[in-house]
Amino acid sequence: MKKKIAAALAVTFALGVTSAFAANPFVDVPAKHWAYDAVSKLAQAGIVDGYGDGTFRGDKNITRYEMAQIVAKALAKEDKANAEQKALLNKLSAEFSAELDNLGVRVTKLEKNASSVKISADSRIRGFENGAVDKNGDLKAFASDATNTASHNNFQQRFRLYVDGTVNSGVAFNGRVSLQNVSNSDIAAGQSDTLGMDYGFFTVKNAAAGADLLIGRQLLNLGYGLVSAPIGGYDAVKVAFGGDKVKALVGYGDISKMVGTYTSATKSSAAKQNTIVGASDINVTTANIAYTPNKDFQAIGSVYYSNEKDYKYEVYSLGAKAQLNKNFALTAEYATNEASLAAGADDHAWNAQLGYKGANRAVPKSFGLFVNYKKYGADALDYTLTSIPVFEGINDEFTRQNGVKGLGYGVNYTFSKNFVATVTYEDLESYNGSKDRPGFGYARAEFWF
Repeated sequence: MKKKIAAALAVTFALGVTSAFAANPFVDVPAKHWAYDAVSKLAQAGIVDGYGDGTFRGDKNITRYEMAQIVAKALAKEDKANAEQKALLNKLSAEFSAELDNLGVRVTKLEKNASSVKISADSRIRGFENGAVDKNGDLKAFASDATNTASHNNFQQRFRLYVDGTVNSGVAFNGRVSLQNVSNSDIAAGQSDTLGMDYGFFTVKNAAAGADLLIGRQLLNLGYGLVSAPIGGYDAVKVAFGGDKVKALVGYGDISKMVGTYTSATKSSAAKQNTIVGASDINVTTANIAYTPNKDFQAIGSVYYSNEKDYKYEVYSLGAKAQLNKNFALTAEYATNEASLAAGADDHAWNAQLGYKGANRAVPKSFGLFVNYKKYGADALDYTLTSIPVFEGINDEFTRQNGVKGLGYGVNYTFSKNFVATVTYEDLESYNGSKDRPGFGYARAEFWF
């Protein structure tokens, strides 16, 4: 009888201890508990954020309360999990069901009060060789000093800060601020450091008839970079609409922050109608229509139109990108400026690039090779807006007066996660082949954090 009573008391005590531990969320989860391994796997997959600073400290024990917080946050990302990860989430939910139930209100409040603003950044270091030449192909200083024949060799550093936030379920904000420094003896002191807002705009989702409304300073990204590079400074209103395969983006606004301050002497004779000297109100209409029938092919048509005094452009472009196989991709684009006064083909431009693989900043030791051919008329484009005619952009008298054509070669490589280096070289001449341009060399290192 005494043994039976003792056994009963032992069972009762054991059950009491178990209940007490389950009811106390501040008891440590044992060091060898399977939950640590499960959470680590989810953290590697990006499903678990961990503590408030975004880390999961797998090297120390945590309480059941802390584990419940982590599991609750992970459940909020369940739609991003695959079958195996969902199974882990279900197992964790069952293990910590009491804590989740008891602390549910507190966890919910934490999630609601969590910051809706995401801040990220990137940085770039790059150098040019022979980056600016005059109309005859002679090397010039960066600051367009006609008496200086030094080559445009310079070293640049850039830092960009991104701010992306959610105002509510129907309104979002995206912004980017850039700081750039240019180190070169040919640069005037006032030009060496620049700070500005590339873009900062609000997106109102489903503003009308299923279309989104974008308001503020925005990117000017048309096509694949022939007509414009994805840079900011377009103070505009845009309307975005479409479905999975066809998407359209139509805008109207002021582009004066981005265009150059040319004199007629730096333009071709036909383009002298586009002489902008310190203008502050240049309105343009833009349109971009993308057709993506599958993951291996896309076609984009674009329009860039302005009828402002001294700034007349009516550019239409059509481009396509095809993934030829696992390793090779081909991109090609053509544009014509119907507002040009040029007689002949000087208002046409086209570009094609064949790429092999490509550096992925998330995959160390990944790399890419690419070759590019372009042929651009002097009056086809506003070259202050485009990252072409070379891989990283030349906006000089040679291109504006003679046009440009030639081959370019490049390689990029991921040295470590979020660290990618790129080197390119361009062998160029005038549009009609009558003038040579010094070879253009370019190297850069990019970092994301």
